Order: sequence, then structure tokens, then C-alpha cells
Amino acid sequence: MSDERPPNTTLFLLENFDAICNGTNVLFREFSYIKATPQNRLSFSAQYSALLNSNPEQNFKPADYFHLVELISTGFPYELIQRPVNVTEYILGLREPAPQNRENNSTLADGGGVIAAATGIAIPKKSFLLYFKLCFYYMEFMDLTRQCFQSVLKEYPEPIITKPPESDDLVVYTSKDLQSLKLLFVADLELSLENLPSFTKVPPRKNLTAAIERTFSGSQLTCASLHNCASLLQFELIRNVCLMETSI
Repeated sequence: MSDERPPNTTLFLLENFDAICNGTNVLFREFSYIKATPQNRLSFSAQYSALLNSNPEQNFKPADYFHLVELISTGFPYELIQRPVNVTEYILGLREPAPQNRENNSTLADGGGVIAAATGIAIPKKSFLLYFKLCFYYMEFMDLTRQCFQSVLKEYPEPIITKPPESDDLVVYTSKDLQSLKLLFVADLELSLENLPSFTKVPPRKNLTAAIERTFSGSQLTCASLHNCASLLQFELIRNVCLMETSI
């Protein structure tokens, strides 16, 4: 707001209230304002969706998503576009799978490389917007879960290392390992949540519990490195939270 007193204070307040109700108050604002409240985040996601949906194109490259968000905001971090891009690529199978035995369909795999980012493959805006809204609304929580995944994987005993023919070593966690990792993750997450500011948005406990259970329910987790295992587990958690989420 300007330091100068508006000529008509009542009209000024009504216009600002109307902008908040319509969600247009977040347009062309700095990122600190856009992320300041849950309502602002929802309003911005709606405005961003409207901008993308006004374009008849159904698919956009990752750089296009970022350039478009720059048109209606100032200082919006690229990382908040990259995360839903990565999740969308993973869900749609655009991440190169690690060599593995495909007989078990419940095996999870992540080769650690992003084909879409490297070759500029466009991804559908419908899927991207779904994960963008979730990741932005729960921004701090997503950062926290990433840290928790990395922490428990570092603390856990060495997983099985396999070497398929003509490929690099792979890290393999069994179903028993996954259940142990789940217990460590939940404990670490609960402790970390206690230290978060009270205004931090977290998925409803029932939804979060179900999403965590689904994330660690695979019969096997196969990935190229511990770093990639953390990424894959978070992608699965985001996917599962999205399946459970109805409040945003």
C-alpha cells in the first residue's frame, strides 16, 4: 500500500477487498507477498491456472512454465516450478528408468536423469498445474519432507547394491527395508513438525498418514543412488498426498 492517503479511503478499501475476494490482489506482486498467506497461495495458483488455460496449447516446456509465472509475479523462485515439473515427469514416465527386472510391476525405479529437462520435452499443463498447486500451497512442508527423506536414508544401514549387466551399480531396498525406513521417516517428520512455525500448512493428518503408508508400500525400491532414492520417495509422497487431498 502507498504511504499517501488515498482521496477516497472508503472506495480504496472496497477496491482492495474486492481484489482479495477475486484473487487479483496477488497479480504482479513480489513473491514475499504471494506466499504470505494460504489464501494468497490459492489465489495465485488460480490466476496462474487461468493464464495457462487461456492458451490453447495443452503442453509447455519447463522454461515456458517459468516464463509465464514471471509475467504475473516478481521474484518467483524457479525451484517452485522445477519441483512440480520433476514430479509430473516422474508420474508420466519421462524419467529414464534404471535397468531392472520388469517381472515385478510393483518395483519402483529412478535412473536419476531427467529426459524432459535435457531434451526440452513439453509436459501437459493439466498434470503440471495439479502438482504445482499442491507443492506451492505446502511449500515449507515439501522442503521438510525432502530433508527427512535424505536424513533417514543416510542413517539407515547400507542397502543392497546390485550391478546389472552393462550398467552402473543400483541401490535396492527390500519391502522390509521400506517398512523400517517408514518408521524412521515418521519419527523424524513428527519431530521436525514440532519445530515448524504454527502457520505452516501441513496436509490433514488422516490424508498424510495414508499417503505415507502408500509411499512405503512397494515390494522393492530401486534407484541409482541414495540422492535419487530421496527424490523418488518424495515424488511418490507428493503423488499420494495429491490423491488424498481435497482441501485445496
